[in-house]
Formats: sequence, C-alpha cells, structure tokens
Amino acid sequence: MWMIVSLVPGHTCVRVCNTNDHRGLSADLIAQHIIPHIINGPVYKVKEIQTSVKKEFHVDVTYKKAWYVRRRAIDIVYGDWPTSISQLPTYVQELQLSNPGTVIVWDHHPLSIASQTIFDYIFWAFAPAIQAFRHLKPVICVDGTFLKGPYRGKLLVAVGFDACNHIFPLAFALVDEENNRSS
Repeated sequence: MWMIVSLVPGHTCVRVCNTNDHRGLSADLIAQHIIPHIINGPVYKVKEIQTSVKKEFHVDVTYKKAWYVRRRAIDIVYGDWPTSISQLPTYVQELQLSNPGTVIVWDHHPLSIASQTIFDYIFWAFAPAIQAFRHLKPVICVDGTFLKGPYRGKLLVAVGFDACNHIFPLAFALVDEENNRSS
C-alpha cells in the first residue's frame, strides 16, 4: 500500500542560535567574495574583510580566519610562493627580452636536486639604471629589509645619489639570507 505524503511548500522552522559564528562558511567562499578587493590592491585589511563578511553573509568570522582568507585570495590572484619561484626562469627570460641590457643573476641552493630546487638568490639591475650610474655621485649604499610572512628572506637594494642628492635605485637582490654567496 502506498502512502501519499504532501510536502509543505515553505520552511517554517525557526533557527535558534546564540551566536552568528557560522563555521560552515568556507574560506574559499569568502576568498572568492574578496577577490575583487584584492585585485584593486592587496592592501585589504583583515578588519575590512570581517566587516564585509558580516555585511554580506551576516556572519562573524574570527580575525585568524579572515587573515587566512586574505592570504588565500592573494594566492589565487597573484600566485603562491612555490608557483612564483617555479616561474622565475620564464620571468627572467621575459625581463631580459623586454629590457635589453638588464643584468640578472640567479642561482639555486647548492643542496638543490633536479626534482626539488631550493631558491637561493636573484640579483637584477635594469639597463636604464646601469646607464645612469656614470652620472651619479661615486657613493653606493646598500640596505636590506626582512620579508615578513611564511616565506622568509631579505630584499636588498643598492642606491646611488644624483647631483641633487636624490636617491637613485641601482640594483636589487632577493636572497634567502645575507651571506658571502648572496652579497
């Protein structure tokens, strides 16, 4: 014997919840939501992400989750570190083709193997900077800054000074660590 069941056309249950922290709201969904902001500039603050998610989805997300979502969206738009390093040979070739006279030197760590290369350093100086060097004062300053985030390293820059004492960038280097091999 068959029984005919009629379904109620509208849902009438009321959700009772003391908080609006929805753990099921995935980081990937939020990342897709904030990608337009990241495309406009990767300086989209975590607090702004929290506010945007609250406004759009009516859900509170933790600072940690919003930070992770921001990192994920940046990786989607600009690529992550391992992908960027793997594309370095292509980028170097294109940079030299589009900027004749540009000098680029890069190397992998001596412990690298063919299947897994370990980035060591890259140095570059653009052709216009090389040509302008002869017009600068005979003083070169080198300084560096630490890269923050999960991928440690240092960005080094060599600068000169023109006749008006304006700083003129000459060369750049991205190194794993400052040592005799990378300096």
